Amino acid sequence: MGKKGQTRELSLLLDHYVKRHGEAGTTLHDAAQWMLNQGYPEPKAKSSVDILAERLAKLARNQTEFDPDSGTSYRKYHAVPDDTQPGLFKWFDIRDAPRSKMNNSLRDRRKQMVNDGVQLTLDLIFWNKCHPDEEPLEALEMNLTEDIAERLALFDIAPLN
Repeated sequence: MGKKGQTRELSLLLDHYVKRHGEAGTTLHDAAQWMLNQGYPEPKAKSSVDILAERLAKLARNQTEFDPDSGTSYRKYHAVPDDTQPGLFKWFDIRDAPRSKMNNSLRDRRKQMVNDGVQLTLDLIFWNKCHPDEEPLEALEMNLTEDIAERLALFDIAPLN
């Protein structure tokens, strides 16, 4: 079975599990254990390199340091897709990142913010559709400029224009 077929099968099994056991919410660990108990094949074990690389990526995504002048935090490592190895990323320390790589990393993160806003809006629309007898959830403001300016003001930093 191909990757799309496996994804579809997992999706169907998850739907089945949630319908039977998810009235109060469910953990995906419980769902995974149930699937294995039902005979779903165990996934191929990851290599030590893959496991360690995943841990390092999580660490790098979350590692922050502080600007000694302003006291504000900044994300130390930034990632860009590796052109030579699809699916992998090259990581750069913000202090040493070439301008083009930093620009690409920031643009990719902005795209993620847009994608989150689109999905949030679609989820809100669908929830309202599924609950016609309840007061609809209101659309959330997606222009974050004011929110960002307010947070920057806490550090006496003027927003960028």
